[in-house]
Amino acid sequence: MQINDNSQAISSVDSQLLASYNAWNMTQAEARLVQLEDSHAISAAQGEAVQTMLNQRVSLKNALNPFVETLKSHLSENDTSYLKAHVYPTLVNSMMVGQMSQYDLSQANFYYGKVTFNNQFCKFILIVNYANQSVYFEVTLIAANNQWWIYDVKEIQ
Repeated sequence: MQINDNSQAISSVDSQLLASYNAWNMTQAEARLVQLEDSHAISAAQGEAVQTMLNQRVSLKNALNPFVETLKSHLSENDTSYLKAHVYPTLVNSMMVGQMSQYDLSQANFYYGKVTFNNQFCKFILIVNYANQSVYFEVTLIAANNQWWIYDVKEIQ
């Protein structure tokens, strides 16, 4: 599985651009790229390559909310097949999916909070309300193969 991390390629261009790229601040990254191109600090070929990387990140960022909403929808219908198909392939993740398949999630409500980005990862808090109980999870997603994958889920005590 190819992880979408172009940090090394961008770090060779400019550290300010890299910081914006890693924070997923695409507006700031694109503005910095324009500055570098206008000052001829980078070649046209470098500019095009970086713009392609930025476009990939914009596309991934735009796909995040629909991904999470689709995941929530499938889980609320007690369908874990979407979850299984979008879990980063590790032993721990496989076990987690197996455990979730044992529960009837159709009566649960799912909510998630603010998303934070760092390099190829993003994190958010997922709240699962079931009857009068709420369970909190820290969910980490990874950008790989130009799509989002569930990388890690940890219950918050």
